[in-house]
Order: sequence, then C-alpha cells, then structure tokens
Amino acid sequence: MEKQIHTFEDLSEATAEYLRQQSFSETSLRNYCSTWSQVKEFMEVHHLTVFNAATAEMFLKDRLGNYQFESLCKHQKQFIRRINVLREYQETGFVLKKRINQEIVMTGQIGIQMSNFIGQNKTLGHSSSTINSHKLYLSRFLKYLTENGITSPEMINQITLVTFVNDYGIDKPIVKHCMLSVIKGFMRYLYDQKVLDVDYSKIIPKSNYKAQAKLPSVYSKEEITKVLGVIDRGSPKGKRDYAIMLLAVRLGLRSSDIINLQFENLLWQQCQISLMQQKTKQEINFNLTKEVGEAIINYLQFGRPVSKLPYVFLNLIPPYDQMTNINLSTMASNYYKEAGIKIKERKHGMHSLRHSLAGILLENKIPLPVISEVLGHKNTCSTMYYLRIDQDALRQCTLNVPSVSRDFYHNVRTMCFTQKS
Repeated sequence: MEKQIHTFEDLSEATAEYLRQQSFSETSLRNYCSTWSQVKEFMEVHHLTVFNAATAEMFLKDRLGNYQFESLCKHQKQFIRRINVLREYQETGFVLKKRINQEIVMTGQIGIQMSNFIGQNKTLGHSSSTINSHKLYLSRFLKYLTENGITSPEMINQITLVTFVNDYGIDKPIVKHCMLSVIKGFMRYLYDQKVLDVDYSKIIPKSNYKAQAKLPSVYSKEEITKVLGVIDRGSPKGKRDYAIMLLAVRLGLRSSDIINLQFENLLWQQCQISLMQQKTKQEINFNLTKEVGEAIINYLQFGRPVSKLPYVFLNLIPPYDQMTNINLSTMASNYYKEAGIKIKERKHGMHSLRHSLAGILLENKIPLPVISEVLGHKNTCSTMYYLRIDQDALRQCTLNVPSVSRDFYHNVRTMCFTQKS
C-alpha cells in the first residue's frame, strides 16, 4: 500500500480508492463507505481506537446479533462482505477474496458470432442480467469448443452438441436449464443468419425444469404489533425506523421506494404520497393515514439530521447520506429478533412486512383488485401470488376423498395371493 495507514479513516479511504481502481461503480462505493461510516461511529461510541478482527466481529454482532451466515438474507451477507473487504485490504493491501467482475472477451470465429448474438439480444430489449448470463454460459460453451479443437461454426455438429450436454457435468437443474436455453438460442441464431445449413437448436434437449414458487414469508397482525412496539420512538433512530416500518406495513411500500422517497412525494394538503415506483416505473398514490403522517412529521421535526439531500430518510451518522436496502433489511431483522418473534424458516427483511400486509388484507376478505391497487401491482396476476397464504380460503377448496369399499382390499389381497402362487 502506497499510503501510510494510521487511522480508521486512512484505512477506509485507501480501501475505497483500491476498489475504485478495480472499476467498482460509484453506487457500490457509496454502499461500502456508508457501512464503514457505521463502523467508525461504533468505534467512537465504544471508545475503540484500533480496527481489527475483534472490532469487526463486535460490530457485526451489534448489528446482526448472534447470526448464522447461511440464514442471512442477501443484503445482510453483502453487509458482512463490506466489512470483510476492509479487513482483507488492511491485512494484504488487496481484496483477495473478491471476484472482480471481468469483461468476458469472446475471440475467434465462434466468439464473434456469439458477440453478434448477444448484440442482437440487446437490441431486442433484454435486461442487463439476462445479457450477462448469456455471456457467462456462452463463454463456457466457447471454452469447451476451443479445448476440443472446434474453432469455426461450421465444425459444430450434432455429436459436438450431444457430447457437450452429456459431458459438461451440470448438477443444478436451474443451471442446466439456463445453459440449454442459451445454447439452443445461439444455434437457432446461427441457422437464421445462414451461418449453418442445419438448425441444430432442434436437437438440444429440453430440461423440463419448472421453478417452484416459494410461499411469501408473512407475519400475523399480532406479531407485527409486537415488532412495532419494541421500537424506541424517543430516539432519533427510533423515530426514523418507526416511520419507515409503518410505510412498509401499513402502505406496503417496497424498500426501494422508501429509500428513494423525497419531500416532493409528500402531498400534505391532499394527505397523499405520490411517487414513481422504482420496480414497475408506474406512478402510484397512497392515502397518507394519520398514523403514518404523524410518524413522518415526528421524525422530520426531531430525528432527521440537517441535510440538503432531497431524500426523506437518511443515515444518522455523517455524512448523513441516503439509506440503502441493507440498512432497511438489517433494521427489520433486528426488530424481529428484539420482539422475540419466532422466525424459523421465514424471511425477516423489509419485504416480509409488505407480504404481511397482503396476508392481513386477505384475512379481512379484501377483494383481490383492491389488494392489487394497494400493493402497486400492474395487474391482479401478480397479486394472485399471495392467494396461497390464505389458508382459510384454501381449506374451502378442498375436496372430500371418497371412501374405499371393502371389496377393493379383498380384491387386492386375492390378486397378491394369486401372484405369489
């Protein structure tokens, strides 16, 4: 490390500069620095002058409790990752365990065709995540072809494809499904572009993989009341957290909409919140209830730090920047634990509050179109996802199983006796 590191500020600045040199996005860097600012505040409160493994562990236990890494949500794991990155750089001057995202370069005649195929998908409006997955799977296919001396599209044949499918050793069904889908699309592309005379996409087998939708994690009205009851509304943090939790559990706002909520979205005279949803890009209006409105006002008057940022909810430590999804996810998880709620296999992040609102509305027999409007869904098809949690309604759909006649068992015993004879 070129810069001498004497303080925690030196360490965080040097690590941030290293990540910037590794082409980390500014958004990622802000998330890293926000987490490290929390570490700095923690050290100041506990009069710690040295950041080391013990300090890092104390901080994580303070934020996440006695956690088990496997049971944490994605945002909480990312939170731990940011602390580990700081330790790795402190010890080595590098981020050894971070798999730096490297641009996948496809070379050769086949690689050029793969790049053209990906370019076509971009023009068709495929998402960046889909494009990246196509690059990954095609690069693996290209590696396989290169290792087997296949350097041009014309050298690809039926035997090549069948051997690849059988020998590649894909264990996870979802990975195999995605791989076969991408290869099938690429083969179809080569045929459509008249690069190949044979449409080999027809010989790529179907995986017959069907993703099993998971039940939403929901909590009862009584459990939600307990969670809200443990929030200390006498402190600035509690005032902020209470308002945030109410927005999720009373109005069903997503975390992304809460952290991006701005003052212009609060229409006090109309008693409404009007915003453009981050996920659907559709405008939605919520009635600003007395309970939620008073909680927001209480936070703005007595809890929000002075800042020129337009966002309503901010971190409470300098530089008082915008909150992140990990902040909200950790917040909700901590309050669940503090309230003594049995989490078991249920998720316990902010989105579970939104799911719980849907469950409470279903329990109160609210019509599906109304629930769809409350949750900001484009159509009721998305809302039907929650119907599976309404157990009382599902019980009404059960069918009576007819009893089996005694003759059936007599016939079965007779048949078994005859076969043995």
